[in-house]
Amino acid sequence: MLPTIIKWKIFILLGIVGAVVLPFYGYGASQATLTMEQRYQQVGQTNQALVQAYRWFAILNRTPISQNPIPADLFAPEVDVALEESNSPQNAIFSYSIENFDFTIKSDQDSKLKVQVLRQFSKQDQPELWEYVFQFRSSSTFLPQVQQIQKKPLRPANPVETLHNAYAENRARSAVYYWTVLLDQNTGEFQHFQEMLFQNQWTFHWVDGTLQSPEQLSQWITHRTNTIQKSSHIVDHLKIEPLDARTYKATFEYDWRGQNQSGETIVARTQQEWILVETGGRFPRIQSIRERYLLPLIDTGTRIRC
Repeated sequence: MLPTIIKWKIFILLGIVGAVVLPFYGYGASQATLTMEQRYQQVGQTNQALVQAYRWFAILNRTPISQNPIPADLFAPEVDVALEESNSPQNAIFSYSIENFDFTIKSDQDSKLKVQVLRQFSKQDQPELWEYVFQFRSSSTFLPQVQQIQKKPLRPANPVETLHNAYAENRARSAVYYWTVLLDQNTGEFQHFQEMLFQNQWTFHWVDGTLQSPEQLSQWITHRTNTIQKSSHIVDHLKIEPLDARTYKATFEYDWRGQNQSGETIVARTQQEWILVETGGRFPRIQSIRERYLLPLIDTGTRIRC
């Protein structure tokens, strides 16, 4: 998150040309070389696809599934959604946890997200690793719509003593990635961010200041839009910890690259700690954010040194 430009914390890389390597699995083949322009597109669309995938698996995590309405913006209107687990035991516990992912842009309108998912119905069941492939089509909103989902079993997984709280993790992850999408779309429209705020009880502790009112956040969004021309955030080391039945803690790192209005490339890396609260909306809402700056990564995966 970049409230202001701090010259000794934000690194401006002048005259960058050629290609960058994305050393993070899933954001395009880990050894693939992308131009900066391709990075913006690849990272942005990957984050958008992950929002929808985590939302879908959160729905499948609930029992009974039939009582969980499917959001209208998740699937394309012409898609007939068949809830795949409808034949499972009525009182089964469902656990779907994404282990890793790989995203591919197929055309200007179409993309594909392949994920490996750890599935388990109850403590007594053998967990299994499955592959799900989401076919997406871009829409008029920030999020693509699912055109098709294909799945196949891969292999048995190692038994676990207790079921992972995958519902909490999928809900919290969807919120993290959606906020990230809003940052990188960078439209300056406050109402999209407002959906993510926990009532009037939220506080953002940026490195160089604190925001705790809609007016302050709106000014920050406007300043960011006027300062940053392009933006891409990679979410790294994301961990979710349920604090109680409706509150989650998310910790992760943002690997950020952007371009200012002068065309200079800027890089930064921040440690994020969020508190999220369930309110029954599309996403859990953000109660607090704390951040601190880390040394950024360069294309080889090593950190820039001051």
